[in-house]
Amino acid sequence: MKFFFKTPLLLAFLTSTIYAEQITEDLRLDAYANIQANNNDKQDSFQLSGGLQARYQIGQNLSATAQLYISEGKNNENLSSNNVKDYDVDTKWLYLAYYLGYDFSLRVGKFQFPVFKSSETGTIGYTYTSTTTPLDYYGAFGCDDFEGAELLKHFSIGNLDILAQLSVGKSDNELNGQDNSTLVGAVDSLSALTFKTSNDFMMLNIGYLTAKSDLENIDISDVSVKMYALETEMYKDAFTLKAGIIQSKLSYIFPDELRYYASLEYNYEQFTPYILYSNEIFDYTQTDNTLGSRNNQEESSLKKYSVGTRYDLNTNIALKLSYTHTINLYESTDNILQENDNTMIGTINVIF
Repeated sequence: MKFFFKTPLLLAFLTSTIYAEQITEDLRLDAYANIQANNNDKQDSFQLSGGLQARYQIGQNLSATAQLYISEGKNNENLSSNNVKDYDVDTKWLYLAYYLGYDFSLRVGKFQFPVFKSSETGTIGYTYTSTTTPLDYYGAFGCDDFEGAELLKHFSIGNLDILAQLSVGKSDNELNGQDNSTLVGAVDSLSALTFKTSNDFMMLNIGYLTAKSDLENIDISDVSVKMYALETEMYKDAFTLKAGIIQSKLSYIFPDELRYYASLEYNYEQFTPYILYSNEIFDYTQTDNTLGSRNNQEESSLKKYSVGTRYDLNTNIALKLSYTHTINLYESTDNILQENDNTMIGTINVIF
């Protein structure tokens, strides 16, 4: 019930500030909010998150960008809490950008993991048609951001505008092992190459990433990952087809990962109904048993079948509702365990 009491107050506040964007000629402020209520077979939840982004034009070719992300944290008992004092504040982007000329740009600072279609939108729920992102997670080793540099080049081939992006750097996020334990270490030697292109009929994102990590609490060095990403959108009249596949080949205690999704959307005035299927597969057959096995588990998968709709109240507020049937499948040398779950999600996504 908290959702229904808090929502009108939040909407009133957000609507009153919705057009405050260009502060000065050189400074632009943008913000977003995600309000989400979940009802499933196990428990109900209510989540609030949002962010504030600032872009300042320092000079003719130099600018600075920063984005703060505020999300639900944990209380003293390590349980999820939407109490104001328990909220987490994270810096999603913090970088300097310099235009080098000849359609080259250089960015230095902190970024979201490259190679994904969502790398530039991240947690801004308004940018997605569905109530949640097509996949639960975009990253590797439990890392979803990095610090380093990016070189960008814009060019055209025929009627295609193409962006080529070279990323190098490291990530200091905590790493997640095969049993979701926290490992001590950092991802270094990260490098990625991404190509993005679009026209009136399609969008295509192709990426490749490689990285290495040294773990401090076990005798394993040069844990590595190679990631391949392919995501596309195709447009035909009022229909939009979206699909993507991301494969990660990891070494030692980390399972190989294969994630893919497909959705079909139909736009009718302010309404956009959709269907969405996704699958995330984790292969443990090649993992090292240094930290122990996960009950001799060989493979697990997370399948989701979703149907939902989006209603654009105006150019700043989107209302969404979805139903998702989830199948968790765990396969081991001894048995097969399946868990099913059904979830209703309602969201209000705002940009201002």
